[in-house]
This record gives sequence, C-alpha cells and structure tokens, in this order.
Amino acid sequence: MLSNGYFTTLNKFPPEKDDISYALIPSAPIWSADSRRLAYFNRRIFVIDTNGIDQGQFEYPAGSIRSWNWLSDSQHIGFIHTDAQGVNKLMILDLATQSITTLSMSVDGIAQLAWSPDGKYLVYRKADQIYFSNADGTNAKILAIGSNPVWSPDSQHLAFLMDDGKHTDYKGAYTELYVIGLDGSPAVRLIGGRISSPSWGS
Repeated sequence: MLSNGYFTTLNKFPPEKDDISYALIPSAPIWSADSRRLAYFNRRIFVIDTNGIDQGQFEYPAGSIRSWNWLSDSQHIGFIHTDAQGVNKLMILDLATQSITTLSMSVDGIAQLAWSPDGKYLVYRKADQIYFSNADGTNAKILAIGSNPVWSPDSQHLAFLMDDGKHTDYKGAYTELYVIGLDGSPAVRLIGGRISSPSWGS
C-alpha cells in the first residue's frame, strides 16, 4: 500500500516507527521479473515478497542511486551509483550473496536504464539518443533518437518516444510513439499526441 508517502506491508497505517517493512520512498517500488518480489529504496534497498514478508535490506556504497531496475533473473538489481565526488558507476547487486559488482562501462549522462527480459541486452538514454548494448554494457550502439525506451516481452523490440518538434501548447510538447526491432529494421511510428510512459502488454 502506498499512503502519505509511505510504502507499507502492514494491514494498518501508520506503521510502527521501527518496523523494517516500510520506508519513505522517492519513487514507486519496482516488480521483479518473476512478479514475486518488490524492491524499493531509502538509503538502502529493501526487498519484500507479495505477502509483505521482508526479504532483506541491502546496503550500497555511500552516495545516491538512480536508474535502477531488476535484471531478468530476479536475483540481481542494477543501478547507477553516484559517490560524493560525483563519480558515476554502473553497479549490480547480487541479492543472494549481498555483493556488489561494478561494471566498467561509462555511465556519465545515462538515464532510463533497463535490461531486456531475456537478460542479454541493456538499453539506456544518453542525451537525446537511445543506445543498446550487451548486458554488461559492452558493444554499445545507437539505436534511435528519442527517450523512454521500453522492452517488448520477447526482447526483440523497443518502444520509445520522440518529440515531434512541431507542436506544443500550455500542456507541453506532443510526442510520437515508435517501435523499433533489434534486427536493423527502421523504426515504425504508431501514434502521436501527449504520450508518456509507454508499456507493453504480455
């Protein structure tokens, strides 16, 4: 339940102050790929199952995290970590061992990071371009100009948004929804309008 800024697994609200199953969170919790667990963070990463049972609290190095997401195996969580000196690194948390691995890929200016459902690829936005790479960040290629890339369930396509560059009003700019395959085929425009946060059905 999300109420008054708290995510809580209790049947009552507000929860007890020392209850570990809630935290004041800056963003919505995220589902694991197998839909069995939720993760959220507030100075550490919290994981619970769908019955609200605590599955662990995981520390990360001092600093802040962003663009975080589950990997497809539902056993790892990836995120961009920024330390006190402003250095950004891509890290992978292993929930089983509670260890963190730092990948060598440069993540300065990267946002909207997501691993493909099959675990083979990584997609992200940098400036106004969408990149995809191997899961460890190697062999990165520019896929399209746009933002908000979202994987299809079969990991073969990406939906994304592009500012049409023509229309804007007091409610904001118009965007166009595109789909592109990883096979090198050109992007296909689906619809235009005030579109945000595209999502695939199963």
